[in-house]
This record gives sequence, C-alpha cells and structure tokens, in this order.
Amino acid sequence: MADLTDRDSAPTGIRRFVPMLDWLPHYGKVGNLRVDIIAGVSVAALLIPESLGYAEIAGVPPEIGLYAAAPALIAYAVFGSSRLLIVAGASAVSAVSAGIVGGLSSGDEEAAIALTAGLAVVAGLIFLAFGIARMGWVSNFMSNAVMEGFIVGLSISIIIGQLGSLVGAEVEGENALLELLDLIRQIPEWDLLTVVVGAGSLALLFLIGAYLPKVPAALVVVVLSIVIVSLLSLDEEGLHIVGEIPQGLPSFGVPDIDASQWLALIPGGFAIVLVGFSEGFAAAKDVAEPGEQMDANQELIGYGAASLGAGLSNGMVVSGSLSKTAANEEAGATTQVAGLVSAALVVLTLLVLAPLFTNLAEASLAAIVIHAVWNSADVRRLLPFRAVQPTEFALAVTVLLVVLLVGEIQGVIVGVIISLLILVYRISFPGTAVLGRDAETGRMVDLDTHPGSTAVPGVVIYRFDAPLIYSNSSAFVREGIAAVTSRNDDIRLAVIDCEVISDVDENGVEALVNLVNTFRSADIDVRLVRMHHGVLAALERGGAINEIGADSILRNPEDALDDQG
Repeated sequence: MADLTDRDSAPTGIRRFVPMLDWLPHYGKVGNLRVDIIAGVSVAALLIPESLGYAEIAGVPPEIGLYAAAPALIAYAVFGSSRLLIVAGASAVSAVSAGIVGGLSSGDEEAAIALTAGLAVVAGLIFLAFGIARMGWVSNFMSNAVMEGFIVGLSISIIIGQLGSLVGAEVEGENALLELLDLIRQIPEWDLLTVVVGAGSLALLFLIGAYLPKVPAALVVVVLSIVIVSLLSLDEEGLHIVGEIPQGLPSFGVPDIDASQWLALIPGGFAIVLVGFSEGFAAAKDVAEPGEQMDANQELIGYGAASLGAGLSNGMVVSGSLSKTAANEEAGATTQVAGLVSAALVVLTLLVLAPLFTNLAEASLAAIVIHAVWNSADVRRLLPFRAVQPTEFALAVTVLLVVLLVGEIQGVIVGVIISLLILVYRISFPGTAVLGRDAETGRMVDLDTHPGSTAVPGVVIYRFDAPLIYSNSSAFVREGIAAVTSRNDDIRLAVIDCEVISDVDENGVEALVNLVNTFRSADIDVRLVRMHHGVLAALERGGAINEIGADSILRNPEDALDDQG
C-alpha cells in the first residue's frame, strides 16, 4: 500500500515552492537512482526525435524543439509536483502555437522563431501568475469528457496534418477534414519514394511496439532512416530531409520582438495555458499513484517555470506530454531524476550529435509523430462515457468534432462552456426523492428506487438532492408541494430531509421558510431533519430559525415520526 503520511501533510517553507526537495531522499537510494537513469535514457530516445517533429508541427526549425526540451525538463523537475510527468514539446500546444504564430509571422521564418519563443514566455508568465494566485481550482471545470474529446480530436488532427509529409504532398485546408480531403484529392501526385520511406518507417514503429516493446522504436527508426538516406543518397532523388541542425547550445535571453507583438501574443498565451494545462494535468493524473493527490496550483507553477525556461532559451511552447510520460512510467522511473537525465542527453545531442540528424527523412519524422499520438487518437477512449452518462459522451464527441472542424482552442472553449451549462442545469434542476420505509430493513429509502418500500401513512418525507441556492430555490418549493399533493391519503406531517442540502444562500433560506409556511397554512405539521451545521448557522444568522421554530429541527426522520407519536 502506498505511504500517504507525507502526502497528507501540507509542505511548508521552501518545500511549498520547490517540491523537488520532497523527492531528494529518494535520489540517494542506489536502486532508485539506477532505475531513474535507465528510464531517463529510454525517455530521451523518444523525446529527442519527437521534439524535432513537434517543432515541425509548430512551424519552426527542428532544433527549436531541442532548445526547449532541456530547460523545460530541468525547471519542471525543480518546481513541478508530479514525480513522473515529462514536460517538453507536446502535440497539443505545438499545434496551437502554429496557429497563433502563423497569423503573426506572415511566413517569415526568423519572425516565427522569435514569436514562438515569445509565446512560450508569455504562457510561462500566465502559468506562474495563475499558480501564485492559487487558481488551480479552475481545473475542476475541465471534465474528463472535455479532456478526452479534446485529446482524441487533437490527435486525429495531428495525424492528418502529418500525412502530407508522410506521402510527399503539400496539403492545404482550413480544418483537419478539409486537409484530409485535399490529401485524398492529391493521391495521383503522391511521391512514391516518400510514401515508401514514410510507410516503412510507420510500419517498423508499430512492429517494434508490438513485438519488442522494450526497444526504443523511435530511436531505431531515426538511426535506420539516417543510415539508409546517407548510403543511398535518397535526398538527391527528391526525398525531403531535415537538413542541417545547428550544433551548440541556444542563446539565452528575452526574444527580440517589439511591444505590439508582445501584446498580440497575450490572447495566444491564455490559449496555450488552457490547452497545455488540460493535456499536462491529464498526463500527470494518469501516472499518479493510488492516493496521490495532484496539486493543481503547484502544477501551474511547474508549467510556468518550464515554459519560461523554454522561451528564454529560444525554444517553443511546452507542456506535460502524454506519450513521453507514459514511456517514463513504463521504464520504471521513480522520481524526476529521469527527466534530468533526459535533459542531459538533449544537451549532449545539441553539443555533439546534432549533425547526425541532417539526413533524417522528414517522412520518418512524420511517422514518429503519428505513432506517438496514435493511441491517443483512438475514438474508443470515449465509449466509457456512453456507458456511464450519455450526456458526457455527447459532450466528448462535440469537443472532438469542434477540434476537427473548427480548431483546437475553440474545441476546449466549447467544451468548458458546455460543461458549465450542464453543471448549472444539474444544480438548477436537481433530483428529489420521497422516502418511505423498506419492508426488509425498516430503513428510510427512496420510494421510486426501492419497489419493496412503502410510504408512511399520513406522512411525506421529502428530500432535495442539491445545495439550496438561487438557481434552484423555486424548484425546491415546487417539488416539495408536488410531493404532498400527489398523495391520495390525508397528510398530517411533512418531513423535509436536508441531508443533501450542504449549502444555502438567501434565496434558499427564503424558499425553505416559504415551503414550511405553505405546509403549515394547509394544516400540515412540518419537521426539518438531518440539517448540516452550516445551513443551520445560515438560518440563525438570517433570523429564519425563529420563524421555522427550533423545536421543528430534529436529528433524523425517525425522530420526526416519534415526535408525532
């Protein structure tokens, strides 16, 4: 069983801002250190080629992905709260970055590089501001249905976006569906050599994943692609390659863009925060141990430090990566040492190994990206929502379709808005129940869901299943009256069961008094039972307790029945 002792006690002092200190004792254990080093090497084998690919998605040269990776990994290891999350270039934020920067750079590559780094800085500052202001509660409104629909839709969109590089076609379209249609239209123009290399790379990735899961498939494909292209001079036959990657570390400093461009990036920064937090927090929760509570505020600070480090290193936007985090967990990592090892290998690549990637086929890089998000694009991930709650399934499908037909940012925004509307609807029209006695146990149960139960003669026990606030106060009174008028026998007592009413506002207090007075005006005695202390305190502060009568508030329904004799 996992040890929950330390997790239940809130960190104090510097530990509150630098969670890495909580994991330092683990670093000293030789067994953990060895496992983390091995895991870090395994993750780097996936992270390095993926970083090159995600830079392509973001519309910047491939080395920009490597520039972002090392500082992001180091910063998150220090400030993040997850032991296993890998923060680097990721599918969601890369695609969103491309859309934001593309509209501001006007096709100028140098401008795109500077704006991409600037966007990472802006997003980092917003992340930090939200974390310091302790706004992690916003994550409560990102339902699993919204996140799953977004991830599936985005993954499908990324796959479609990479198909052009996989087959050697220039694809255009205002959304993913139109891009796919344009790709199909160009089938006669696909480049045969590119198709062979791309399809071969993709097939090899899936074969290794299926039969040799411990082998770093992405690294194998990268090496084979470079070797084959170099030996056969396939670039001279028209095959597109990555080209020369600058050797050495990036310059560190504030991106060189003017004030108007900084201002123009602010809305995009909020979009990156929304999308990046959605993907990263989902990945962090997915690898959390049973009982491990993720600190959303600390995660915001961790993402902020990572994004700021990436941007100041002339890199690109980053977030928690689903594929690399899953690989980290599978490799047996125990702490963020694995991420630090991966960061060291990225630095080594920039200093020594960068020239080796010159002859990497773009089709192979596209295959690596497609393979990385393939499982995330499986629409079957949405089926559990249909089984549990059809409304949630419809929400997930809606988000998926908006992502594919309109855009990534719009998909998340629509999902959050619909989630809030569903929440408001459920609070405004909550469930109610009329209780009766179970024939076997004698307990008070819902008459509608327990066929063997019977109503107490002359008594209505009415339960309202939500906090009593302004949006549902009218429904509370209406349903309470209906519970009495629907009975055929002569009702002498109405018991209002307040067990689920955990909170009340002024409208709720007024509705409660109104219902009590309505019953009494019809010569029906009233008792309130199982009232929460906070609700009782609100009634006392508002003076309603005097109108209801303190002697009418009892512990449970049985006391109310005994009180009536």
